[in-house]
Amino acid sequence: MTKKSLSTIFSVFFLATACIAQSTNNLYGKSVQEVQLSISVSNSVIVVGSELVISAEIKNLSTNVIYLSESSPEMDFNVLLTSDSGKVYKLTPPAVVFTRLLRTDLKPGESRDWIIHVGINKYFEPPSLVATDKNIEPGDYILKATRHFSKNNSIFELESNLLKVQIK
Repeated sequence: MTKKSLSTIFSVFFLATACIAQSTNNLYGKSVQEVQLSISVSNSVIVVGSELVISAEIKNLSTNVIYLSESSPEMDFNVLLTSDSGKVYKLTPPAVVFTRLLRTDLKPGESRDWIIHVGINKYFEPPSLVATDKNIEPGDYILKATRHFSKNNSIFELESNLLKVQIK
């Protein structure tokens, strides 16, 4: 290989790495106490009445341990769909005090992943603990997740990146 070929390969690799790094930064919600939440879906077009599978990741970029209360991803995360008109659909049930909670920690520099299963054939209308049996109407929506954590004896709420999804 010539010096020019190596230089070209290196330049392409450097540019590709820079683009990947830049796009990765946009996949997380706002940093709270140097902790971030990211969500992704395998398909942004969802059929009415089907299930949506969401991948979630929390990164601890702080120098302190953070703590998470855990029962199940569907109980621990709030997953919300917001329509173009501003109507909000809560896809996960409200937290119940009597659910089994385990305290887990996330050390500095660590990240953790979850899979969240939610149905598009039901949603929760406050203050009900039981989901409706109504499908969410077809249309364009913004998907977001939130999750609480504690650090230094204080509780904080993370908000994920926003994803555009369409229900057909």
